[in-house]
Amino acid sequence: MRVAVLVLATVLAIPLRAQEKPQAPVYEVGKGVTAPVLVHDVKPTYTAGAMREKVEGRVRMRAVVRTDGRVEQVEVITSLHAELDQQAVMALRQWKFTPGTREGKPVAVRITCDMTFSLKEPKRRVRRSRLNGCGADNADFTTRLSRRSGRCAAG
Repeated sequence: MRVAVLVLATVLAIPLRAQEKPQAPVYEVGKGVTAPVLVHDVKPTYTAGAMREKVEGRVRMRAVVRTDGRVEQVEVITSLHAELDQQAVMALRQWKFTPGTREGKPVAVRITCDMTFSLKEPKRRVRRSRLNGCGADNADFTTRLSRRSGRCAAG
């Protein structure tokens, strides 16, 4: 009975694999690959529990910006607090980008992004000429993305 079930499962799995779309390659910024440009960001929510515990710090995430500018495959690299990690991931998944390019064509690009949670009012940044406009001035959250590296950095 076990052999028949195993064989049936193997036979059924073959057609499913044939129907899967091949994954497009994911590039790193540099060597002819341009960084995605942020066009819309969503600020994460500073949860009541994290505020009550006075949690401050940075959540570092890695993600892929697809050829349509949407964010996928978000993973937390450096955790801060479970609730704030979740809020940062949910916010990053809603961001929209102009996709990175290679040889003039849109490609999927891997980015690293830091979201900083602070209970203090951050200093306003007047000069943003070296950024691509994704800095956010907010008592709860700051972020920015460097044009050169495709990397978000803490504000």
